[in-house]
Amino acid sequence: MTDKQKATEDRIFEAAARVFQRDGYAGARMQEIADEANINKSMLHYYFRSKDQLFREVFQKEMMRFFPSIFKVLGSDDKLDQKLPKLIDAYYEFLQDNR
Repeated sequence: MTDKQKATEDRIFEAAARVFQRDGYAGARMQEIADEANINKSMLHYYFRSKDQLFREVFQKEMMRFFPSIFKVLGSDDKLDQKLPKLIDAYYEFLQDNR
């Protein structure tokens, strides 16, 4: 993948995340995602054949940002009753960062 293609893919991911977050999966439209990414719908379909594929990849990418904070808490030597509040805090911070 060239640098230009990677930049386009990154713009698509960012646009899709905003649209899915704002409109939900059912309300999100590929045309709207393309418009948000400043590309045409054909180019969007070149990168992602379906809304389902795009959603799965965006979701996976976002979860990969979330997991390190969870694994850090789970891997600590703290007792379970100490881990639970930290897990809740990590989840809350993730939600706040992705509103």
